[in-house]
Amino acid sequence: MKSPYVQTLADVATTLTTKNRNGIVLLANTGIVTHTLPPAADMVGYPITFKKTTAAAFAVTLDGNGAETIDGAATDADIDAQYDTKTIVSDGSNWHIVESIIA
Repeated sequence: MKSPYVQTLADVATTLTTKNRNGIVLLANTGIVTHTLPPAADMVGYPITFKKTTAAAFAVTLDGNGAETIDGAATDADIDAQYDTKTIVSDGSNWHIVESIIA
């Protein structure tokens, strides 16, 4: 089994790409930041796990690509405490939260 792709993101807004398939994104933000998800059509069945690694009490917002949603919402912004973790997966049209461990 191939190891997942691991990427650390800090305080710069980022648009994630298909290299994040089966990936882990470590969120090392010290301020409010938004990360745009890759197109859902390119990521069908590939989970992405996000984990906040800093104690800074600033939210990370996940934003669907274009009009895509995350569990029916345009954005998700509840990753705001150290060690908060969220895993999402695409159905080809939108994103779905499959696991959420929020403090």
